Amino acid sequence: MDYLVRSAAERRDPSLLLRDARSILVGAVRYVAGPAEPASPLSGEVAGYARGGDYHLRVGAMGSELATYLRTRFDARAAEYVDTGAILERLWAAHAGVGWIGKNALVLNRESGSYFFLAVVVTDLELPPDAPALDECGQCTLCIEACPTGAIVEPKVVDSRLCLSYHTIELRGEFPREHREAAGAHLFGCDECQTACPWNRAGAAPAAPGEEGDAGARLDLVSVLSMTLAEYTERFRGSAMKRATYHGLRRNAAINLGNALRAPGGRSAADPGALAALTRAAADPEPTVAEAASWALAAIA
Repeated sequence: MDYLVRSAAERRDPSLLLRDARSILVGAVRYVAGPAEPASPLSGEVAGYARGGDYHLRVGAMGSELATYLRTRFDARAAEYVDTGAILERLWAAHAGVGWIGKNALVLNRESGSYFFLAVVVTDLELPPDAPALDECGQCTLCIEACPTGAIVEPKVVDSRLCLSYHTIELRGEFPREHREAAGAHLFGCDECQTACPWNRAGAAPAAPGEEGDAGARLDLVSVLSMTLAEYTERFRGSAMKRATYHGLRRNAAINLGNALRAPGGRSAADPGALAALTRAAADPEPTVAEAASWALAAIA
């Protein structure tokens, strides 16, 4: 994630992204999330934001439409961002009144909790600012306590080197051994700090039409581990899950299987297929997949 360092200057000063920038507009688009009920003991959980289509496309189109409106209606200069540039989306969301930054470093809104995407438009228009949101976390520390790896090292500070979302999505190479057990069934991302948050558990506003995710809250781990590159490409076409890469997702599935099968009662009559998949994966030409599968087999034994 060294791109964060490379783009530090632009993140501090939006005028380096758009000359004469005067205003920043921030929009929030809700998504359906919440804990995924296990379809089977050998299924892996997908973070709520990735269960539908790729949000970059849908939310990005909304941001683009707003930027186009500013250009045509006011002859303004405008640039839109949805996780696509050197912009501090959460900071500007808090300044714009969308919500406050919670202790898990995510933006929280009284009505939507933290289950929403952010779109940012930088423009040279001079617009009256909204009031920043007030921090309403109070003394609550449930998100910090819920983190499986202790990645929230202090309120509003997350160490990505400990975060399961980083490990299962961004990290290339071997999954850190010290965090494999904590990964549990997290195949792609981790929502533990969000599901623990009272602003989400209290019943956030439902998503509007077109904001619902698909049924991909959990995926069969044996199928993921055994899929070919062609199957992976077709299955995750138009999905944010492709960010984890073919090898990364299969590496995660091997670790998830190891955790599931070594759990009390994990070795059931249906497991020979899982053990066979792990055995095949242990000889995979991709070293990270082979190492994860070998680790899983050793852990089960």
